[in-house]
Amino acid sequence: MNPVAPHSELHNFLQRNMSAYLGLLHQMIVMNSFTLNPTGVNSLGRLTADLFAPLGFEAEFVPSPDFRYGHHLMLTRMAGSKAVGSAPVIGLISHLDTVFPAAEEQANDFKFRIEGDSIPTCSRASPGASS
Repeated sequence: MNPVAPHSELHNFLQRNMSAYLGLLHQMIVMNSFTLNPTGVNSLGRLTADLFAPLGFEAEFVPSPDFRYGHHLMLTRMAGSKAVGSAPVIGLISHLDTVFPAAEEQANDFKFRIEGDSIPTCSRASPGASS
């Protein structure tokens, strides 16, 4: 077995689909999911659930005990499902909320953009974060 082949196949797959994946990333980034914007957090959760559904994941939205926050999203996929077959079970942990409210994003020009072959991030540390 050639150890380079799987890497090449993955690289080729990603290259072929780069435009679609960048489109999804753009769609996610333009949704303001600031912690205190439950509508934005829930919209991003719905999009995330929709993206994982074709992979056999079922979504459960759990309301936050505090109405100021969006729902928690739990994605599950049963190990014996047709979509999984004999594939190993994995766990993914993430969050849907982001640091900046819409006004701060606009004031600091935080937006999705491609510069050369990269997507720059904001260079300013978030409040409370170490630099």
